[in-house]
Amino acid sequence: MSATQKVDAMLGLLEILVSWPIVLLVVVIIIRRQLPDISVKLADRLRKAGPVEFAEIRDKVDHISRTVKRLEEAAFIQPSAALTPDAKRRLETLLSQFYDYFKALGFKPSKGKPELSVRSNYDNAYYDDSHNLMVIGEGLLVDKDAPLHEYTLHVLASTAPEPHSKNGRQTYQEIELGLADYFPCSFTDNAQFGAEWARQRLNKPYLRNLENERRFTDIAPSRQDPHDAGEVWAGAFWEMRRILKQAVADKLLYSVWAAQSPTNMGSNDPEEFVRRLTEAAQNEIDSDASDTIRSVFQRRDLESLRKP
Repeated sequence: MSATQKVDAMLGLLEILVSWPIVLLVVVIIIRRQLPDISVKLADRLRKAGPVEFAEIRDKVDHISRTVKRLEEAAFIQPSAALTPDAKRRLETLLSQFYDYFKALGFKPSKGKPELSVRSNYDNAYYDDSHNLMVIGEGLLVDKDAPLHEYTLHVLASTAPEPHSKNGRQTYQEIELGLADYFPCSFTDNAQFGAEWARQRLNKPYLRNLENERRFTDIAPSRQDPHDAGEVWAGAFWEMRRILKQAVADKLLYSVWAAQSPTNMGSNDPEEFVRRLTEAAQNEIDSDASDTIRSVFQRRDLESLRKP
């Protein structure tokens, strides 16, 4: 076996170990911090054996190191009989990519990485802010949107100055749920939220559709289902995305949510959130973007949510 073949074999073994759920934690603990030294020593030793593309070797090792680091930082997936090795690998990859997406928007974790629990005989999903825990029913794993939705709630709760569950924050809970639909859909570039699960379990094309023209006057007066109001908010955010483009809309929405003060959230005023969106657009983009956002919410009758 040539020196090049030996290097490729070693790198291939590392990649297998990294993707193998049973030994992932061992790899993280033992290998990650040693990879830079391993890379240098490996290159030095193989240089004596013959000509090898050492820069390419180091790039491969660095790529493996970064992959392990992302998996370690994004979330801890609890062992579960409901989670097959293949499903666990898919979740690890999905959440690490989504974590990178939010980091690019400016997310700086403050609560530490969340834990994910996959449960058998459970047909729902939720995020427990007090324990930084995402819980997902086994059946929902057919759809990427369920784990992405709960991970978004982790990100928003980590960023917001107060949790959405505090009394008197109904409007901000609805905005938060709208964002928890919007960011996964923007990430996957698909306006139909929960489509795969809805087709399999409900015989419907989707759970919620962000490509909508719904108005705030369409919300039931009782407002017992915050997800229903969240779909109207998410539809407005998706309209912003279509006009302003994804990169602009995503960063604007995240930055405005992250910059809220306790006073902003305490007002529980939907128009306050939109005012902050239009002001940020005016300052960071231009007046046309600000006017666009204002018109989106005017067409959807935002003023109907105004307190009497």
